[in-house]
Amino acid sequence: MRQSSSYAVASVVVIGLLFHAVYLVSVLDIYFRSPIVHGMPLVHIGQELLPNNNSNVDRISPPRPLFSSSPSSSSPDQNDEDNDDEDVGPARRLVLFVGDGLRADKLLELDDEGNTNAPFIRSIIHKKGSWGISHTRMPTETRPGHVAMIAGLYEDVSAVMTGWQANPVEFDSVFNRSRNTFGWGSPDVLLMFAHHSPNVHVECYSSEMENFATNASILDTWVFEHVESLMSRAHVDAVLREKVSGPRTIFFLHLLGIDTTGHAYRPTSREYLENIKVVDEGVERMYNLFEESFPDKKTAYIFTSDHGMANRGSHGDGEKANTETPLVLWGSGINPPSPNKGYEDRTSGHASSRFLFDPTPPVSPASWHLSHLARIDINQADMAPLMAALIGVPFPVNSEGVLPTAYFNIDRTYTSRALFRNALQILEHFKFKSSHKERITTFFKPFTPLAHYQELVDEIRDNLINGRYDTADNLSATLIELSLQGLAYFQKYDWTFLMGIITGGYAGWIIALFVFVVNHYTTYGSNSSFNRPPPRIISSSISNGNLTMLLTGTVLFSILLAERSPFMYYLYALFPVLFWGWIIDHGHVLGRLVLATILQAAGVAPPRATEGWWDATIIIHRPVSSIAIFVVSILSLQGLVLSYIYREIFVLGFFVLALWPLFSPSLSYSLKIMWVLVSMITAVFPLIPVDLPENIVLPIVGGILILLFGLATLVYAPLRQAIHATPPSSSSSSSFISSSFSTSSPSSSSSSILEKEANSDVLPSSFPVHFHVLYRSFQLVCLALSIFLIYHTNHSLETKQGLP
Repeated sequence: MRQSSSYAVASVVVIGLLFHAVYLVSVLDIYFRSPIVHGMPLVHIGQELLPNNNSNVDRISPPRPLFSSSPSSSSPDQNDEDNDDEDVGPARRLVLFVGDGLRADKLLELDDEGNTNAPFIRSIIHKKGSWGISHTRMPTETRPGHVAMIAGLYEDVSAVMTGWQANPVEFDSVFNRSRNTFGWGSPDVLLMFAHHSPNVHVECYSSEMENFATNASILDTWVFEHVESLMSRAHVDAVLREKVSGPRTIFFLHLLGIDTTGHAYRPTSREYLENIKVVDEGVERMYNLFEESFPDKKTAYIFTSDHGMANRGSHGDGEKANTETPLVLWGSGINPPSPNKGYEDRTSGHASSRFLFDPTPPVSPASWHLSHLARIDINQADMAPLMAALIGVPFPVNSEGVLPTAYFNIDRTYTSRALFRNALQILEHFKFKSSHKERITTFFKPFTPLAHYQELVDEIRDNLINGRYDTADNLSATLIELSLQGLAYFQKYDWTFLMGIITGGYAGWIIALFVFVVNHYTTYGSNSSFNRPPPRIISSSISNGNLTMLLTGTVLFSILLAERSPFMYYLYALFPVLFWGWIIDHGHVLGRLVLATILQAAGVAPPRATEGWWDATIIIHRPVSSIAIFVVSILSLQGLVLSYIYREIFVLGFFVLALWPLFSPSLSYSLKIMWVLVSMITAVFPLIPVDLPENIVLPIVGGILILLFGLATLVYAPLRQAIHATPPSSSSSSSFISSSFSTSSPSSSSSSILEKEANSDVLPSSFPVHFHVLYRSFQLVCLALSIFLIYHTNHSLETKQGLP
């Protein structure tokens, strides 16, 4: 019998491990499915006014350019489909500055004396360009931020499996669509856009330069110097000069120094602010360089950041300091500064304002002193269509960004047509996902709000042709909104089915495990004379559970086969079928417990069987206690979940723990006092802000206190041996120690807590006392060395000498 029970337990353990391993993978299928698909047609510039847009989109020749300039010879290695050398967009070239890890407030705020950390960029906001806040989305990391800005899509979450370093699925970007893109900066960022893109030319410093222990501003200085080097070479190299001066060219400067400095010293530090000044001076240098090299006034400039940084020197979550990044635009095609006339006035004609993550009107902090100027906020993915429209290239096919037309100072015809083209590209993305899902799904459920999208497209086109731009813009925004909702619909198309299967599997596992415990280890289990399984439905050769598994599994797997589901879906469905079939065969144990509880409540003694090691009737004879334990367990679990959001819940938890000794009469009075004090002191910690400034004194003092306590125990070790060698009757000190720490229970031992702690050494008690002294001395030496290393390392980093 014992062997049978051991075999059953081993089987449950193996099944549980397999079940949790498989269902762990389900998280990837539900939340980590790539939003990127390939095969959508490209909507060319001018395509928006041609009829029958639903076919042959990628084979139509581009129209005559709206913005012409002096032609030059065409580049033989151009990447765009346009073979002319005319300017299609308002800008011939674009310079993109990305200050990695730059917080908006640290760039824009003034100190108490009215000084700014970025005088040049602030002068641009006041005199030459437009500004706003770019709202990022979690995860606020370097790679997702750059993908959102340059590709217009919110990071392919499957990239988390590669540590945000590699491209698990290739995606389109503004760089791909440009004629030539030149980039400088970190290899972690630049190489992912240069992959399979011959028109993207990058120069990267080595990874060894990204050292948190040194002055990280040298990374930004390296970028500025190499840009100047390229422009110098272009003066003497005709081929290079042709590339850099051609239309639809992008210059990308990735400035990692601010992020590296923030991680090392935190964004509130002097080093972080000084690095911002280095970047500001470098941006001014680059602006003067490009204006001297290209005097045609056809250069557009964008300065922004991929993410911010919390006060503790980290990023990745949705904290406001991480999600708000600065955005400053100036140059060709960009609106000059305009007065703040109210939120509604600022966002009129600005379609992307309808899709902001935070729809509340933006209010600039008083410390910025910018409330008198119009502020235009966008989502980070809106940067991609913005850059594409500026230089006149097609929007990236996977882009979900919305063109922020309020930044433009160009002909209304161009902006309205560009916004419509933006809507058509997102619509093509939706149509491709819809048709793909329809091909592989037997019971297809379409997205009904876009069932008659062609009528809306025709209406927008008619308004554009007849010059009704306001109406066309509103309808384009509506089409974009519906298309984005449709994309989200198909991205989550299988969520209901998968979550239902996963929930059924976990619920089945919990109930089956409970039935197993009751069946094997209680008086109402399989050994009970009260064990009477229900009659079988068909015949004695097949149980009800097996019949259920057969029928349910056949239906469920047939649906998966008809839907052409992945192999893992079959594994997800297998476990709930097995669990619930087993529950049907053995679930009558639960029925007996419920029946016994009802009988007990009615005053009728339930039938009893042979006793097991755990008496199941505790649930019957103590229903109030059982219900109370159940309710407290549920509330505790829910509190644990909420504590991830509301840390104050831990205070309540420690307060409850502090009351526990009051209900334990076996504990000594001194131990009760100690427990309550420690619990109340610990309850203070969840109320302390997490963004505390760096303080090396705290770990040093803490280490010294531990060291002193260790020295005390080192002295106490031989003293303890002397006390134990003296008879208890002749030692008053021994009697005092024993009585002070003894419990109130008459049956408890009189040994003290200090004696128990001293006797719990890693070394056996049979070792002579000098071995214990040597062992503890070695621990204390290691502790002292650790304190010294912490202090020395901190001092070395503060003096910028690197790691010791």
